[in-house]
Amino acid sequence: MVKSTINLNFNYGYKWFERGNVQAKGWVIDDNGNAFEDDTLADYFANVDTIEGFEHHIGQITGHFLVIINTLEGLMFASDRCRSFPLFYSTEFNSICLSDRSSIKENLDFDTDSVVEYLTVGYVTGKNTLFKNVFQIELGEITSFSNLDFFSKPYYSYLTEKFTDISSIELANAFEQILDTVFVNLISALNGRTVVIPLSGGYDSRLIAAMFCRHGYCNVICYSFGKKGNPEMIISKKVALALGYPWYFFETTKNEVKGFAETEEFEMYVDFAANSSAFYIIQDYFAVRSMCRDKIIPLDSVFMPGHSGDTLGGSSFLDVINGDEDKEAVIDKILKYKYNLSPLSDSQKSNFKDKISKQLANFNGNNALWYDWWKLKESHPKMFVNAVRVYEFFGYKYFLPLWDKSIVAFFKEIPIEYKKDKRFYDKVLEERVFEPLNINFNRNSKTKKCSFWLISFQYIKGAVKLLLPKSISYRYFESDVINGKVYSAELKQSMKRKGIRLSFIGTNSVKAQWYIRYLESKKNNKVKDNSSS
Repeated sequence: MVKSTINLNFNYGYKWFERGNVQAKGWVIDDNGNAFEDDTLADYFANVDTIEGFEHHIGQITGHFLVIINTLEGLMFASDRCRSFPLFYSTEFNSICLSDRSSIKENLDFDTDSVVEYLTVGYVTGKNTLFKNVFQIELGEITSFSNLDFFSKPYYSYLTEKFTDISSIELANAFEQILDTVFVNLISALNGRTVVIPLSGGYDSRLIAAMFCRHGYCNVICYSFGKKGNPEMIISKKVALALGYPWYFFETTKNEVKGFAETEEFEMYVDFAANSSAFYIIQDYFAVRSMCRDKIIPLDSVFMPGHSGDTLGGSSFLDVINGDEDKEAVIDKILKYKYNLSPLSDSQKSNFKDKISKQLANFNGNNALWYDWWKLKESHPKMFVNAVRVYEFFGYKYFLPLWDKSIVAFFKEIPIEYKKDKRFYDKVLEERVFEPLNINFNRNSKTKKCSFWLISFQYIKGAVKLLLPKSISYRYFESDVINGKVYSAELKQSMKRKGIRLSFIGTNSVKAQWYIRYLESKKNNKVKDNSSS
């Protein structure tokens, strides 16, 4: 008989609910527009006792969920399509331990390869974590553990060989209709709650704000953060004011971040957000903390960031891929563009190339989508989507409209030529959503015509950056609209006070280094405490 131990610890924004043999957390909307949230989500899965039944129920919903079902044969568990809530497991003989905390048991040892990967990527890919013999479930899979077997079955993939064969106008009509349906259902599910949008100067978060305005939903608050007067802030404010929504700006200053890295609150946040597997986001930590402490937004507010519309729309085709890469070329580009936070030795590059190759071995369909599917399986869930932890940590819920299954399904089947230059996505948003609402502002709309001397300066600046060490290039030549250098410098100083030196080669690199040293310090302190007691 299967012996199982389930430890579920985190009840910040979303809380765990139990109904009979089901434990669940999240908020979903079914194909008929019905919402299931918290306890009603657990009710939704209450009578499921087979893999087939589990897959059927999951196939009818979109949104955010993590579900564990205890059956007569053993356990079944599954996460949604974007890893909204991480779940970890460790197996031994005929027993399994499940937890939403990666430190499942005492005295865990670091996995050396995973530590190196975290330092150069910012997260751990696949099922691995920073600890030996502790694994994370992957998105879009149902996992089963019983007396007979332990296996995972994918219920979702972004890969396809089937592409839509209709005109561009028909495609645009279909996308517009999908957007309307998604937001009509979402507005119904909100039941009047306040929507809080981290509004940048880009298109994804603007799309969300625009769709709520388009459908007459007034209970919306927008905010921006970072360096005062930055271009993102300027466009964000213009969009919010044009739509008639309140707008707040939270400046990231040295005084605001001073000492934050050594507070118990931040360490609790990092434990929750990074969880020995994913990247922790700091950039709007201070903004959300201020909104919470100053009671700017109600406690039942729902945050709605714009992840991950740009990738679905084709941002990878702008400057990374062209669509005709073979497997080896895709691997090389993943290594180049994702494994770049810290230098790798030739042997380390070879090891990670083998790891990525094994991940791609399960890929099928059109290889033009392989790079994006890897991003949607790894970097987006474990970095960008994982940014929602900051909302949860301060007690709020979130919902990601652009991860709706109907939007994802639409974009995986549009012809590749529509993704190149992101031309289809941007065109539909500009002409059908932004223009009617008078918010078709471009990031470069206020840029003056460049003189010969300005063009020459930019060219020389780019050439100089290539010649300089990465740390110097980052410190003096990289733009920093979110003021990431301010809080990364504070992270660096917090470790320096402990006698630990961090290399300053970029904000994300500093964060990755800081987290590994933080875990090592915790482990060493625990060893000292145990030896002295």
